[in-house]
Amino acid sequence: MANFSGGDAGFDKGYLEKVAIDIEEGNEVKFAGNVKQVVNMTDEVVSWIAAVKKRDINKVNSAFKTGSKFLPIFNGYAWTKIDKAPYSGQGGSGAGDEITALGECFHAYVSAARQKKGSSLNSWLEAIDLLDSSTINRFTDCDRTLKQCLDGLDEAWKNSAVVISNKLSGQLGIGNYKFLRGGTVVTSIENNYKKLKKVAGITLNVNKWNPSDMWAMKIGFSLDTNQDTLDDFNQLLLEEYKNKNLIGVSLKKLASNAKTCYEEEFNGGTPRPEAKFVKYAISGIGKNVDWSTSYPRVGSASKDVYVYYKLGAKEYNMQIRTFSSQMSGWQGEIKGTTAAGGKIGGGNLQTALQFAGIADREYHSQSAFKIKSRITNNVTIAEFTKMYNYLGDVDMTEEDMALFLADYSNEWLYSKFLGLQFIYTMLTKRKSDEVMSQVISIASSSTPKSSVFLKYS
Repeated sequence: MANFSGGDAGFDKGYLEKVAIDIEEGNEVKFAGNVKQVVNMTDEVVSWIAAVKKRDINKVNSAFKTGSKFLPIFNGYAWTKIDKAPYSGQGGSGAGDEITALGECFHAYVSAARQKKGSSLNSWLEAIDLLDSSTINRFTDCDRTLKQCLDGLDEAWKNSAVVISNKLSGQLGIGNYKFLRGGTVVTSIENNYKKLKKVAGITLNVNKWNPSDMWAMKIGFSLDTNQDTLDDFNQLLLEEYKNKNLIGVSLKKLASNAKTCYEEEFNGGTPRPEAKFVKYAISGIGKNVDWSTSYPRVGSASKDVYVYYKLGAKEYNMQIRTFSSQMSGWQGEIKGTTAAGGKIGGGNLQTALQFAGIADREYHSQSAFKIKSRITNNVTIAEFTKMYNYLGDVDMTEEDMALFLADYSNEWLYSKFLGLQFIYTMLTKRKSDEVMSQVISIASSSTPKSSVFLKYS
């Protein structure tokens, strides 16, 4: 599938809105070369999203074009480098993918069929036989039709819906439920979070707060969204979850031959994951030596850092760097196959510092540092030298650091500085275990500000 073209950059096809929503909610965007990144909310991107929301095509164009040329405002990528497939229903499996939306809707339809039968389903074909128009209208609210789901999904998605709906039924209370994917109730839940997170002063996207793909709501129940704080809203959702009135469900596609699945509760009162900080590396994987020794060739020093930690007996590492050639895309990538794996945006890394009790005045935010990331800025050089000497156990002068940086770019400094700062801050504040625990909590949507949900995988 091709990337977006200039002809896709209008409001007639709906692509602008879809991409803007993914970026604003912190979902990964797929670029050329199968690169997937969370797009940094730079001033340029914020302006572009605002223009898209207002449907002001002139401001949209001025935000991401110069004449007929598209500017690389999305982590160093231009509009024409964004993969079109996830937004057109052809290929792709990332957030915003039409296939994923169809799969989530199909789970809702099959859950309604499972409810009607009153016992385990044997196949998705059996579910279809149970889904007459009355059942669909009364017990589902989806933004894709059943026919669209049947036409667009493979056997694995259809089997997943059967296996998961059979498992989910054990969590439901007495009485009937309506199964929601999209629609007014889901929109009201997400909008209430977006409103209250501003009051709470946090930047977590909606999926890090609650990644539910489907909600099971008891017939006759009405959700109150008139809260003053996010904590109050989270507490209400927990109470209604325990009362079996409203249950959020995170779904993962299973194999086409799967017979069962894992069920896990998040943020329902069970302990959050606790990580144990092990070590760091600022001179390449596993290294903490003088950069002149580690990188003998001038200008060859890597722009990344590594943090190593344990969850139980298993050790993992997180690489932190910018994933573009610009001052954007700064994030961590956790190496592992656990639920806590994957990428975590730079804003969320700094949120982890805050959740661990470190005030934001103790470090430079990734957006505010851009203007200071200059290899000739003496104040920045002094800070950079101080962190390098502390973490590398070396004794470089600021003058020598200035000479060293002369062979690098402002963009390299941006990535390396923010990485050093993250490690330096959590170590000097003696919060390394707490910070890494918060990083893992954010990656698995189980932060102190996240709300309850069930995950099936």
